[in-house]
Amino acid sequence: MFVQALLVALVFYVSYNINILGVFHFNRPIIIAPLIGLVLGDLQTGIILGATFEAIFLGVAYIGGTAPADPAVGTAFGTAIAILSDATPEAAMAIAMPVGVLAISIGMLPMSVINPILVPIAQKAAADGDEKKIIRLTMIMTLFMGLITAIVIFLGVFFGIDLINRVLENLPRVILTGLGAAGSILPAVGFALLLNIIYSKKVVVFFFLGSVLAIYLGLPSIASAVIAVVIGVYTFFTTSQVEGAGNSTGQSAAAPKNNDEEFFK
Repeated sequence: MFVQALLVALVFYVSYNINILGVFHFNRPIIIAPLIGLVLGDLQTGIILGATFEAIFLGVAYIGGTAPADPAVGTAFGTAIAILSDATPEAAMAIAMPVGVLAISIGMLPMSVINPILVPIAQKAAADGDEKKIIRLTMIMTLFMGLITAIVIFLGVFFGIDLINRVLENLPRVILTGLGAAGSILPAVGFALLLNIIYSKKVVVFFFLGSVLAIYLGLPSIASAVIAVVIGVYTFFTTSQVEGAGNSTGQSAAAPKNNDEEFFK
């Protein structure tokens, strides 16, 4: 279990901090889960859980530097549980969500301990115009950001998997069923959070169109996505042609609405 726990923590740490090299969005569930599945020898489960966790955390917004739960931690721990323990994927997701919430508080420790030490040094370097020192300090802060969380994930997987197996063996069937049901509705909750953020009177009609395609016509998600892309491309080019025609005739186009205001309506 030591090697598996170390691999899970290492995948999380690299994915969490690879943005220091300019590679962004590597800490998303759809990337982390397949990588953990690959190192643990179950790539198929990793891919499935990656898409599922991505749906769950799709509507999680970082506001003021915080979020309700840490998607990367929840995904890493949940995928490890699903592959290494006797828990079903649905139960693993239900167990991983509280871990993701707890990880937000754990992730604040480096910012509370390390940053107050390094920030005055960085301010002095900025006053002296020492750009290289500022870059080095920034890299140090970034590398420390996921270190404590990675250690916690390692300890959780190393000591927790056997404990989770023992707990699951002794849990009543009704509780296991409840965990599975809770895990099954989490993707719907994630999409609801996302819809709440991007809701707009202009595009909400497409939500109902997607529901009809999936529920009543039974189209797979890929087919619905292709239809959405076709509608988006057609709308983009049609709108561009209309605006171009209006400008070419000397007519002043109506001032576009503020995108920020429209976004929050």
